Amino acid sequence: MYMRSLVTAVSLLAATAVPLMAAEEEAAAGGVWAFTAGVQADDEDARAVQAGFSYALSDAAWLNADAGFTRQATPPGEPTIESRFIGLGLDYNFGPAGMQLNADYWGDPGELTRNSLIAGVYHATENARVSVQGFYRDYTLTARIPDDFGNLLDLREFDMSGTGLGGTLRMSGDRWFGGLRGAWFDYSRDPQILRSRTAFRVLSLSALTLANSFLDYRTEASLGFEIGIRSLEFEFSRAKSAVDDADIRTFALYFITPMSERLDLQLSAGVNDSEGLANSVFAGLAITWFGR
Repeated sequence: MYMRSLVTAVSLLAATAVPLMAAEEEAAAGGVWAFTAGVQADDEDARAVQAGFSYALSDAAWLNADAGFTRQATPPGEPTIESRFIGLGLDYNFGPAGMQLNADYWGDPGELTRNSLIAGVYHATENARVSVQGFYRDYTLTARIPDDFGNLLDLREFDMSGTGLGGTLRMSGDRWFGGLRGAWFDYSRDPQILRSRTAFRVLSLSALTLANSFLDYRTEASLGFEIGIRSLEFEFSRAKSAVDDADIRTFALYFITPMSERLDLQLSAGVNDSEGLANSVFAGLAITWFGR
C-alpha cells in the first residue's frame, strides 16, 4: 500500500504548478512575477509541500524555480520515507515559436536520486500551444551488500539512465480550456529487477519505494471551464509502472478563485487508483501571489 502512496505524492507536488503555469501564459511584460506555495495529503498518510517562483525577465523570457518535499508513512519498525525536489528552468518565446530548458533533482540521498534535463520546443497561437519535450535522467541507486553471514556491511551505488519523449497540446475557447499530454520513457537497465527487496541483493524499503517512480509512460487529458472570475478543471491521467506493469489512474479536480487582485486560491481533490490496490483519496490547496 505504501508504494502506491509515493505515486500519489508525486502527483500532489505536480498539482501545485497549475496556477503558476496560468500566470506565465497570461503575463506579457518583463518584471511580472508569481509565487506559489501548496500543500497536499492523501489518506495513506503521504504529505507533500511545494513552493515555486516564476519571473518574467523580459516580454519573451521566463525564469522558473521550484522546490518540494514529500513524506509518507511506512509499516511499523520501518523508517519514514522522504524525498526532495528542486528544479530550475527557462522559457523563451521567439513568437510564435519558443523553447524550454529545465534541470531538476529528485530523491533521497543514500537511497535513490535522479538528476534530470528536459529540453523542449513549442509553437503558440492565441488559442493553442503545441510542444515537444525530450528527457534525460541519471539515477543513482544505493544497495546494502551483505557479507557471508548476512550482515549488511557495504554500501554500493548502481547507476542507471533514462531517456524519454513527450508532447503537450493546450487549447482554449470561449470560457473553456483543456489539453492533452503524454510522455514515454526508456531505461538503461530493466526497472523490473526492482520488483523485490532482493534486487541488487539488498535494497532498503526507502529505495524500493522510491523506485516506484519509474514509469513506462504517462498520459493526461484535462478540460476546464471559466465560471465568472473563477475556473474549474477536470483532469484524468493514466500511467504504467515500469517496475511491475501496474496501471495507475488518477482523477483530479481543481478549483481556482481570486482572493484579491493579486492573490489566487486553488483547491484540489482527487482519487488515485492503482491496479491491484484500493483507491486512495487526496486533497490540498495552493496560494499564488502575483506582482510586478
